[in-house]
Amino acid sequence: MMVQFVKRNPGDLVSVMLFSVAAYGIWWAVPVLPRMTVSSGWPAGFSADNRVLAVRDNQQGPTFWDIESGRELSEPAREETAGTLAGLQKPFSPDGRFCVNFDPEARERLAVWDVARNDVLDGINPSLTGWDNWERSLAFSHDSRAMIYSEMPESGNVGRIIALDLETGKERFVLDSDHNVFELSPNDEILAAAAYANRGDQSQYVIGLRDMPTGQLRATLAGHVTGIVAVTFSSDGRTLASMTRSFRSPLYGYSAINELKLWNVQSQEELSSFPVRGFSGSRSPQLRFSPDGKLLIASSHEMLIVWNISTSSPYELTRSSGQSQQVSPDGRILAKLSTEAEQCIEFVRLPTLRRQAAFPIDTSPDSIVFSPDSRLALALDGADVQIIDVLTGSSQGSVPGGSHAVFSTDSTMLAILSGGPTRVYDLPARKSTWMIVVGWLVLLVLSASRWRQSRRQSRPSSMSEAT
Repeated sequence: MMVQFVKRNPGDLVSVMLFSVAAYGIWWAVPVLPRMTVSSGWPAGFSADNRVLAVRDNQQGPTFWDIESGRELSEPAREETAGTLAGLQKPFSPDGRFCVNFDPEARERLAVWDVARNDVLDGINPSLTGWDNWERSLAFSHDSRAMIYSEMPESGNVGRIIALDLETGKERFVLDSDHNVFELSPNDEILAAAAYANRGDQSQYVIGLRDMPTGQLRATLAGHVTGIVAVTFSSDGRTLASMTRSFRSPLYGYSAINELKLWNVQSQEELSSFPVRGFSGSRSPQLRFSPDGKLLIASSHEMLIVWNISTSSPYELTRSSGQSQQVSPDGRILAKLSTEAEQCIEFVRLPTLRRQAAFPIDTSPDSIVFSPDSRLALALDGADVQIIDVLTGSSQGSVPGGSHAVFSTDSTMLAILSGGPTRVYDLPARKSTWMIVVGWLVLLVLSASRWRQSRRQSRPSSMSEAT
């Protein structure tokens, strides 16, 4: 069929092929152009509806920008409080209604900003006293109706964990605590908060499971011997993971270790406990479960470890050191720097550890960033940043170099610090080898259609010649 078409209309086929290749090449070559430019500052995050971008600046403090118009929505913070928000990576509530900003009237306090009204909520002014880790010192509930934050103790004082109702502006409950480590269950019914407890002659570090509306203690998880630095719930809320700071024990040859425990939330039973090596001296690690609850990931600026906890005895799947490693949000892909055969970023399937794709690079990236849908990845090294398709390892375009970047929640926009200003880009559609396959399929369909048309046109002339 195709042979006959080529013999009859070779010029048409060549024209279609050249047109398709030219159109595809032009589309591929189109650069990723900025949608808007912010004068200065680091991108902190997008609101849930992707209409507002929060930007932090060490000289002026945080500002907020409307994505549609490119207009600034808030005035910078006062000079004496500038730069304090640098550690807060998720300033927006899950529904995008609220955002944390500085109180323009009071130093050392925050204000909760109503995005829709472009104004602050009256009477809600969390104190900044003693905060050494913003990322774990403030959190919104998943339904965005409450905010939990901690006030760390000054000398001789006791710290507090405070739950505020954002609808009424009133405190739901206040807990005395010298830890700023806490986590809300996915259904917002339980608050897990680390604490220090004296039990007779023995001191223990415990986790209190409290009722979220009232703060009433439901149960206490005891067993850690050093301070707890991280807690996290599984996506179904049935399992809790906790990790302590490093300590030296004769049981492990006096080597510096962290201790990790898994708990059954309903029965309050300890499921397993095992030592973790590699986080000694690093900043407090972050813990998270994969969405399916089968993997547990611990990460810091120096180390990343992944465990398979779907078995009765959790075992370590992989570990990698340095900053150039990251697990995708869906928990299925590990991106890490590889220098074995050639320097590249490897994308490895979890838990099989099978190599899925690789992207060659010239210099080692400072960090790797995944999009929320786990489809794209960035390698940040200050030079031109390539947008990488995780599935195929192919480039989806590039943007001018940057050292910090955040994706919008729907993975359609990218805010990146480029030199001085922050620029926002609309991300292109996936450009992969699959597009070439689709293009050739379209070409075959067009060719077959043209062949059938030419065959129908030739039939009357053939019949008249026979007559």
